Amino acid sequence: MTRFVSAICLLACVTPGVGVALADTISRETLERRFLDSCVYQQFGVKDINRQKMIENCRCATKTAMATQEGDSFQEPRSGGLTGPQTKTIQAAIAACFKPS
Repeated sequence: MTRFVSAICLLACVTPGVGVALADTISRETLERRFLDSCVYQQFGVKDINRQKMIENCRCATKTAMATQEGDSFQEPRSGGLTGPQTKTIQAAIAACFKPS
């Protein structure tokens, strides 16, 4: 019985997509889109914000955040959103691009 269980565990551990959650990655373009989406989502709730200016500023924040990212593939969290460091990156970029009126 223990050999059978060990064989199943071995099969699951070496076969992608079977019983083991492998770390997924996303492309540079996908990360850029997630940064933009995150910015718009965060800023949409700000009271009395100029929506046209908000989009321009979110594009600035996305460009600023992407400038700090190296490589062509990035870690994707299970939630499908941003990782903790990615969230901090976009928040810092938002702070840099959104100036008080």
